[in-house]
Amino acid sequence: MSRHFGSLSRAGDLVRRSEYFIPTAKEDFHEAAIPSHQLLLRAGYMRKSSNGMFMLLPLAIRVMEKLVRIIDKGMAHAGAQKLSMPFLLSQELWEKTGRWATAGGELMRLHDRHGKGYCLGPTHEEIFTELVAREVSSHKQLPLTLYQIGTKFRDEIRPRFGLLRAREFVMKDAYSFHADTDDAERMYNVMDETYSAIFDEVGCEWVKVEADGGNIGSGKTHEFHILSDVGEDRLLHCPCCGYAANDEQAVGDVSGPVSSKHSTVYLAPVDLKAALANSAAEAGASDVPSGMLRRFCVAMPEGQTVNAQKVANAVGCEFELGEVDVGELPNIDVDVEHLVDQTLAQSGATGAFDDSLVGDFRLAQEGDLCKDCSQDQPLLARRGIEVGQIFRLGTKYSNALGAVFDDAKGRKQPMDMGCYGIGVSRIIAAVVESSHDDCGIVWPSSLAPFNAVVLTTGSQKHLKDASQSIAEALANSGADVVLDDRWKDGFGYKLSEAELVGYPFVVIVGRDMHPDKGSGRVEVRHRQSGDVSVITPEEVVNLLSPKPVSR
Repeated sequence: MSRHFGSLSRAGDLVRRSEYFIPTAKEDFHEAAIPSHQLLLRAGYMRKSSNGMFMLLPLAIRVMEKLVRIIDKGMAHAGAQKLSMPFLLSQELWEKTGRWATAGGELMRLHDRHGKGYCLGPTHEEIFTELVAREVSSHKQLPLTLYQIGTKFRDEIRPRFGLLRAREFVMKDAYSFHADTDDAERMYNVMDETYSAIFDEVGCEWVKVEADGGNIGSGKTHEFHILSDVGEDRLLHCPCCGYAANDEQAVGDVSGPVSSKHSTVYLAPVDLKAALANSAAEAGASDVPSGMLRRFCVAMPEGQTVNAQKVANAVGCEFELGEVDVGELPNIDVDVEHLVDQTLAQSGATGAFDDSLVGDFRLAQEGDLCKDCSQDQPLLARRGIEVGQIFRLGTKYSNALGAVFDDAKGRKQPMDMGCYGIGVSRIIAAVVESSHDDCGIVWPSSLAPFNAVVLTTGSQKHLKDASQSIAEALANSGADVVLDDRWKDGFGYKLSEAELVGYPFVVIVGRDMHPDKGSGRVEVRHRQSGDVSVITPEEVVNLLSPKPVSR
């Protein structure tokens, strides 16, 4: 069942195509490898500024404003309050939580003229927590949920796919503060429902999956994905009971017998090789931080793959793990830590691994049996683009930053926190990726920059007058409409551009509009379904006028 938050009626916008900045292009852009990147460039929604950074043009701004309105309605319904935070964040705050040292190369660090350290904010847990620590001191002021929608920056090593993996991006991040775990869990469930309603209103096929918290939080977390074949995330789900998780988190039982034969994979922190390469001491690793001097050997059933994230969680690593050749690390004089996947241990091949840590270290696969259901149901795989995630943070940040309150008995207690993110600019690309055809973008009506474009098949005066009248009537009814007033341009060119841009409706004023009678019919093409109607101008207004959505 669709969930929505309601809408306010308003007069629509009417713009003339001859005056509106839409720099479309006929030719493909060589740097664009996937449809969303290509189409957003060709249709005039954005232009590249530098590697992984883009200028969003008027059409994209209109899409983003519509998306922000949907998110703002959802956040208000959930009781969250909107504010604005700085983009430049203090090194001192990040050091208090330990993330300055563990954030890695994606954190863009800089210093001001006084030598004070800062970073360009990739996420804002520290500064939100510091604000609440300063201003909230009593249980009577809780719960409290604050959010912002603003620019973030991650220095991606290989930015690609346009807005899907950009260095600079727009994100909604919300943070909730609670007096106890039960209330934090309540808000987590509220945000779960709120996100479901937001993505329902966006209008694309999406799924919620269990996920890993990464370096933000180690508690309960779920991701929200728009389904697409180019999605970077592999999602496993059970069609019987509804279980779903990304491949970092997914668990499943191996279908069929497990061989007692095994293979071993050596793992080490991916930053370790770089640290060794940069070390001045070629004969040893004396310049490498001691926390990085670890090696792991994981024994897996033959034919199965190690899940490096599960290994990282088991051994308490804060850094990403990558597969390495043990021979590439000759300068490390530390013991190898042995781990054994539980499926191998259960097969009876445990004799050589008695001192090893046994656990689930296997990458779940399509065809594994669902662990949550009793139907022996194989898991199915799909690909998705992550566009949102909700976290239970617990007291990780409140303890580090002193966000405490006086309870009803006057005792100091740390606040229990939650974090809730949505990739705003990422959604724009994900929607295009999941909804396009050979002609161009197919926007859902909720996000389309304009509801309709009105164009003519010729330049006769009665066609111009009729198109102007229809466009004005549509705008007065609340629709956002483009009047293509480039009278001398060919009809085919204008229609091709309309399909590329992705207006949900194309209104064509042509031969059925009679000059002598002052009346007639127009053709209306629905972009998504391909349906064509020939109706009167009055019926066009009735068809395309925005319909109020009840809460």
